[in-house]
Amino acid sequence: MGFLKKAWKTVKKAVRTVVWVMNRIGSIFELALSLLRFRPEKKMRIHGWILAEHLHGKFVPVEDEDVVKEWFVKAGEIIKREATVKLLNDGGGPRWAWGAREGAPASAITPPSDTSFLNGGAEEFYDDYHPNYSLFGIRVFIVKDFVPSVRGSSWPVFTGIAAVRKTQVTSGISVGGGPDVLVHEIGHLCGLFHRNGTKSNLMCSSEAGRTGTNLTQWQVSVLRTSEYTSWL
Repeated sequence: MGFLKKAWKTVKKAVRTVVWVMNRIGSIFELALSLLRFRPEKKMRIHGWILAEHLHGKFVPVEDEDVVKEWFVKAGEIIKREATVKLLNDGGGPRWAWGAREGAPASAITPPSDTSFLNGGAEEFYDDYHPNYSLFGIRVFIVKDFVPSVRGSSWPVFTGIAAVRKTQVTSGISVGGGPDVLVHEIGHLCGLFHRNGTKSNLMCSSEAGRTGTNLTQWQVSVLRTSEYTSWL
């Protein structure tokens, strides 16, 4: 079973790489059209998992499912408005995010904010804990917090994994995850970098004081030609 799992991971990475290269070649023409504002609707598949921690003898999700559902719905409105990309529920049915059926390792519930330093079984947990829906669907994990604390983080190219922090109330102000954080991390997965000099831009970091969810023409074009968007 271990051999088959490793083989399947290798096959998925190889397929993603080949499709990514082909997409980059074919996207040159599409990029030009997008810059000219010719943008028919594209699709992006996404699904979320709310991690659970073991408390008082039972597994307790770190965030309420209805709260996370609202994040996904509003995130869909943002990305549709800015990039003409429709978010599709990759899990099927009305539930945008499922509560984990079992406890996650502590390193996955409170991962390092720099995901290149994942440890303690966190990376394997994130990579394995999902049904195999579309090969290029984005997976979002709702975690308790990061170390050091940030609102969201995302994995390198080819993985399609992002993590968003649960809502926390500090000094009467609700902070943590949210639709803007979710779309911001999607932006990173699609190849967008921080743009901290413009606070109204979606890719301005929360720490730099993001105030809006706008995207430039170039950012829209890059997002639309990423491997996570498709015409079907």
